[in-house]
Amino acid sequence: MGAFNTAVVPRLHGCLGCGDEEPMTLQFHFGHAWQDTYRIGERLRWGGNDKGTPGQERAEAIGYQEPCATCGLDEDREYVLVFEHDVLTGGYRYALPEDLVRLE
Repeated sequence: MGAFNTAVVPRLHGCLGCGDEEPMTLQFHFGHAWQDTYRIGERLRWGGNDKGTPGQERAEAIGYQEPCATCGLDEDREYVLVFEHDVLTGGYRYALPEDLVRLE
């Protein structure tokens, strides 16, 4: 995957292994991809190892779920992260097969 950023967001469901409902971490390639961590409402940084185009009214990126921090279960699930004017919104969702084709 190379350099990436992470988004820490509320889970859409509890962990399938242990039921943990703590926030999950999603890896994504968008913005200054250099292992920066974002939360909902935070603005992306740009300049350097940029992936995508800054300043878009709306942009989406695939987020790859990291293993559960409590039990280590890797659900191998993808999400669509939504950015509006470079800000991570709360509008993320499970990725559909067509999202993976469109956004990868």
